[in-house]
Amino acid sequence: MSILDKDYLQWIKELSTRFRRSQVKASVRVNQVMLQFYWELGRDIVEKKAESRWGSGFMKNLSRDLKEVNPDATCFSETNLLYMKNFYLLYHPYLTITPQVVEQITQQAVEQKENSITPQLVEQIQNDLFSVPWGHHRFIIDKFKEHMSVKVRL
Repeated sequence: MSILDKDYLQWIKELSTRFRRSQVKASVRVNQVMLQFYWELGRDIVEKKAESRWGSGFMKNLSRDLKEVNPDATCFSETNLLYMKNFYLLYHPYLTITPQVVEQITQQAVEQKENSITPQLVEQIQNDLFSVPWGHHRFIIDKFKEHMSVKVRL
């Protein structure tokens, strides 16, 4: 250290701690934004019925085309695109709020005299879900698929 003053050294330590905290927050925010993109891409693939619309080689073509347009991106492998689709399929029943869903929730709340699922709750679930690292989601998707294949065999 160039300055050995006790207050200065303490300040440097505090600045370093705040800097590290900011790095972590930025990393978490980037993760959330990327997961939202993955969710939306998965949704697009499902809603456009892309695989049946553009053929059996769709994922391979989409991967190649996205890599060509975004050469620095590492997230557009065929495998990852399939995970994005499955990410959407796994969680969309819990995260999709349409006017019909809001009406149904409201009607159920009136009948039950409690409002257990609200748009705010769905938003909180989205925030929580998009805070989980992508690798964890891939693990969950794999485990869910394993569980479902065992159930189907029974």
